[in-house]
Amino acid sequence: MSEAELFESMYMASGNGLSTLAIFFTLVGSYIVAAYRVGEKLTSTQVRIINTLFILSTSVATASVWAYFLAGARFQEALLKTSPFVLESDVDMHLAVIVAVVVCLISIVGGLKFMWDIRRGR
Repeated sequence: MSEAELFESMYMASGNGLSTLAIFFTLVGSYIVAAYRVGEKLTSTQVRIINTLFILSTSVATASVWAYFLAGARFQEALLKTSPFVLESDVDMHLAVIVAVVVCLISIVGGLKFMWDIRRGR
């Protein structure tokens, strides 16, 4: 790949990761609002269905965030190897991948805890 293609691929992968992260937080926010508004009124079966859909959709989004950011990190590594004129970033992209995934996992657990608390009347 040329230097320009590596730059474009790196930014596209990172941009897709950020877009997926935005979708992830939309899912979590919607789940929390729904839990707050109707959580007490739902039957156990309805809560199981909603929790299952929440876990599945946010897990897929988390995996996508991980994959896109990791791809961006790999393109960045390839770019640094091919071009002596590219300055190395102060941000370790692999650390950014880990932080993003940990934030996603904490958000999933936090959303489920929120639903639990609403259901228990706290």
